[in-house]
Amino acid sequence: MGDVAPQANGTTLIMARDCIVDFGNNALAFNLPETTNYLTNQTPSVFRMAYKGIIRPEANVIDLMDWGKGSIRVSVPWMEDRLNFSYYRSGDGNPEVGEDIGNINDFKLGENHLYEVIWTNDAAGAGGHVRFYIDGAIVGSAMPTQYKVRASNTFWMNVNGSMGNTSNSRALEMEYMEIGFKA
Repeated sequence: MGDVAPQANGTTLIMARDCIVDFGNNALAFNLPETTNYLTNQTPSVFRMAYKGIIRPEANVIDLMDWGKGSIRVSVPWMEDRLNFSYYRSGDGNPEVGEDIGNINDFKLGENHLYEVIWTNDAAGAGGHVRFYIDGAIVGSAMPTQYKVRASNTFWMNVNGSMGNTSNSRALEMEYMEIGFKA
């Protein structure tokens, strides 16, 4: 998008085929601990993604990705009644591991809400768990993840796209979005 995004009703309009945030190859301002084990390298103790606004079916709401390191994504699949949290991690020729977890079933797309996804590391286990929230209220139960998420400062960050690709974008309205980590 250009320097000034269109506005309506106090929200930023992100049109189909547009991507509102794309840092490209610029490093994000965080550094998580690195290990030699690709299954634990750059694992936050807590990871939070939040989006306030209107989302649509099939949207890549928030996407963090680096092909060689991993991905963390919040999206809506073609089924309108689910919000997905998906992730994978890889590195140094190791296989990718990850999951696609859908949970939120009791919400209506096309209305303005605060959508939050919080992943918490299980320090003693192989993965962690993810929780979904709408307007600050927990939706569903904590869902276990088989593996740990990886968050690298080389990730590209996009709203309504993935690595600058907007072929799967939809018309969204955004008041704000937030990404948070705890080392």
